[in-house]
Parts: sequence; structure tokens; C-alpha cells
Amino acid sequence: MSVCTHWIYGSGLIGSYLGAVLGQTYSVEFVGRPVWHQRLVNGVALADYTGESAAFNAAEAQFHTELPGQLEHATIWLTVKCTAIDETLLALQNKIGNGCTLICCQNGIGSVEKVKAAFPECTVLQGVVGFNVVWDETHNVLRRTTEGVLAIETGLSDALRPGWLTSPNTSLLPVHWPLDMQAYCWAKLQLNLANAVNALANIPIKQMLLDKHYRQIIATLMDELLSVSGAMGMDLPQLTKVPAKWIPRLLRLPNWLFTRIAAKMLDIDDDARSSMWWDLQAGKVTEIQYLNGAVVATAKQFGLSCAANKNLTRLVEELSVDGTYAQDIRQSSAALLKSKILA
Repeated sequence: MSVCTHWIYGSGLIGSYLGAVLGQTYSVEFVGRPVWHQRLVNGVALADYTGESAAFNAAEAQFHTELPGQLEHATIWLTVKCTAIDETLLALQNKIGNGCTLICCQNGIGSVEKVKAAFPECTVLQGVVGFNVVWDETHNVLRRTTEGVLAIETGLSDALRPGWLTSPNTSLLPVHWPLDMQAYCWAKLQLNLANAVNALANIPIKQMLLDKHYRQIIATLMDELLSVSGAMGMDLPQLTKVPAKWIPRLLRLPNWLFTRIAAKMLDIDDDARSSMWWDLQAGKVTEIQYLNGAVVATAKQFGLSCAANKNLTRLVEELSVDGTYAQDIRQSSAALLKSKILA
């Protein structure tokens, strides 16, 4: 079969956004659910919090519910969630041929190792999507609501960045090529530890960050991660305006000072929420074990205790299976939630 350069496997919010931006320059095909087929074929607008915009229309033939045949010399972007990786690998067996590159765009820790084990003959790269995307149903807009870049593993140096992904480096899809991808993933995980807090807080991210109790929870979660990364001998790169080890201190500042010093951290859409919040709203299994749970699991290897991350992981797991408890915990005050997590 004729193979396109880029395939988006798991065309949801992130996958559709990536594919639509790549589609401004490259030939792209999508594999996803029918609802996204309809949206992309009808045409979507792309926008971000800076005001940058573009438009994209997919042809009917560009969208599939599964890979139509074996791919060769193709770039496959795996944009499914961590919880769908095992199912995805089964679906891709006998579909990935010679010369393929797979880019794993999952949150957290642990997914890329599974993909590398399943496809040892392929080039498998870690990708990190450092921003949130939401769908505006009213205006048919895919909107990037936060700052952040698309980081892709190279393994060597910036000089070896693939030529096929230099053009999209616009404000809609800024691209970065970290030298130490493991450290970069843990630095991104540090920022993602707040996802579960937002899911339990049940309020927009900006509103959450303006509450000192939620910030104190997040700061403690980050302190625990920094202890683990230190035990691993990693020096986490700076992904924000503030070095990784300083972020907990910044979060613990009183409101009047935090809002002045951390103005950039608050430069997000007023209604932006974490992907875990959306998962809980949809009744889906969350990625908590790949995020806060990964901190707890790795800490055990070094004899460290990460009580806050452990408590938060337990609360989210309970939230996922017990609807009554879910309502109680999500209606708790910030101070009460803090007492449950930092107990």
C-alpha cells in the first residue's frame, strides 16, 4: 500500500491537534474514533492561548478506525493514553513493517519501554506533550490552553534533529529535542503531579493555583519526586521560568507574593482543566499509576517514603470505583483535601 509520512494513532484531543498542525505541512492520516472522524472531516480551527490560529480539513480517506494494512517507512505517533498501550500494541502487531519510527506521546513513566519491547526492530522515540488541548464544540476549535512544547527524544544531540519535523516549530507546535530524555520525562512528571490534585479539586487549574492549600499539596508532591530523582542521580532540566528544585518554594509563597512572582504560571485559559479531570468526568480509568503512582513505585527501589503521592494515588483510585465517595471528596474544601493527602 502507499504509505504516508505521518500516522496519528489515537486521534483524540492531543492526537488530532498534532495531526492538524502537522497537516499544515505534511501528508497525515488518522486512526481514531468516529466522533473525531466527523470533526476533522467537517473542518476544525486551531488556536492557542497566544492568539495564533490556523485551520484544517481532513479528507474522508485520511481517517480510519484501524490501520488499513502494514506500514513501512512511516512515522507513527502513538497518542493513546498510558492505560490503552497494551491494547494498542496488540492491535499494531503485524501492522508495523520495515523502517518505521514510533513516537510515544504518553504522560508519565513506563509506556515507552513497553513499545520498545514490542517493536525491537523499529526506531521508538519518547515524545512528551507539554501542553493541554481542549475541544470547543460550539466553535469547532482545538485550542492549546497552556504553554509548553512538544519534546522528542533524539538520543544524541540537537544537531541530529530529524528534518521531517522542523517546519511545524511555530507557536502552535513548538518543538524541543532534549539531550537527556529520561531527566526531561521526570521534570515533566514533576509538573504533571498536579493533574490529580486538579481532578480532585474539581475546579479550573488557574483557580486551583490561586488557592494556597492546593499549592501546598502540589509542593509536597514535588518535594517527594525531587527526593526520588536525586536518589536516581538525575539533575532535572528547567522546563519553566523557574528551576525544578525551586518550584515547590514558589508554590508555598503567600498569595499576594505568588501572584506577582508566578504570573507566567497563571498565564493559562481561565477554564483549563487537567486531562485526569476530563477522564473522571467521562468515567474513564485514569493514568494515576503512571504519574503519582510511578513516583511511589520508584521510591520503593531506594527505600524512600512518598506518603503524599501514595495518599493521592489511593484517593484517585477510590474515586474511580466509588461514585458516592467521589462526590464527597470532590466537594471537599481545599483545606480538608490537604489534610487527607498530607496526613
